Amino acid sequence: MPALLALCALAGCATPGERFLDAAESRGFAREVHRVGGLPLVVLRHGSPRAGLPLHVYLDGDGTPFVSRRRVASDPSSRERLVLELMAADPAPSLLVGRPCYYLDAPACTPALWTNARYGEAVVAALAATIEAATAAMPDAPLRLVGYSGGGTLAMLLAPRLPRVETVVTVAANLDVAAWARHHDYTPLAGSLDPARADPLPAHIHQHHFVGGRDENVPTALVRRVAARQRHARVEVIDDYGHACCWAQAWPRLLAGALAAPE
Repeated sequence: MPALLALCALAGCATPGERFLDAAESRGFAREVHRVGGLPLVVLRHGSPRAGLPLHVYLDGDGTPFVSRRRVASDPSSRERLVLELMAADPAPSLLVGRPCYYLDAPACTPALWTNARYGEAVVAALAATIEAATAAMPDAPLRLVGYSGGGTLAMLLAPRLPRVETVVTVAANLDVAAWARHHDYTPLAGSLDPARADPLPAHIHQHHFVGGRDENVPTALVRRVAARQRHARVEVIDDYGHACCWAQAWPRLLAGALAAPE
């Protein structure tokens, strides 16, 4: 182990969180850190907000809660960059709000925040407070929540708590947490909230849920089941897409279609 640490020091080894933030910086995203109850949350900004125009708020997936079936990750930060690619391809001003303890560490960070309570009250409340603080300078801007994978789960849980939300767009999102865990034979996420067990979103919030026809992580049926209970919810299945492929390549077109006024 000492030899490995020495090698990392010489080679400049970086944590997954550091690599993610480096990738964001290379795309020109500005970074800030908010703290809620001692928990750090990173906010990345892209583009310049314009008065009265919508602001897109991105929420990333679960990252890597576990490094093996029984071993919890010390750094759950995403190893992939899809949410950064989506944000970079979005022509609208946007921000990415990271979950508590993702990309950064703090004494208050505990593994429950990215394992069984990854969608729990503490996470949802911290995200809601951070979004309110990060958008306070734009009080007239409607908010559009865009969530990838588990970020879509959180978008559904956050939407009724944020009065300015007008649209929720999810991509490959596990909207039925309990059914998703059963499908994969995972331990139930006992400390988490579940959109499938919550009241439908308010009628004024329009929803568009993208699903990949080849997604083996989130079956289409689980998304359709939740969307059927909602008001103003559309499900769009892209047959050739998987869980991560190939959303970024067509994102400007897909997002424009999702945000178009419903017929």
